[in-house]
Amino acid sequence: MRAMSAMWRITVLVALVATTINPQAHAQSAGNTDAEITGLKKQIRLLEEKLDKIQKRTDARIAAIATAPRGVSLLWSRVTVA
Repeated sequence: MRAMSAMWRITVLVALVATTINPQAHAQSAGNTDAEITGLKKQIRLLEEKLDKIQKRTDARIAAIATAPRGVSLLWSRVTVA
């Protein structure tokens, strides 16, 4: 499950970064390239943090479902992680 989760995270990160790249980036000067790379690294870090939070919530939901009494559906319940 963790291996699939890691692949999912990588796929999502690549997709999100690909959609945020400015199509005019090729026309920018070399000086702007460093700033753009720094900005993209920051975006990736923030996206990784968001994905970590989502993964924690998912893990909490899975644990709640696994420990719920038989016949109780927690699929749509709100489970939060502090």
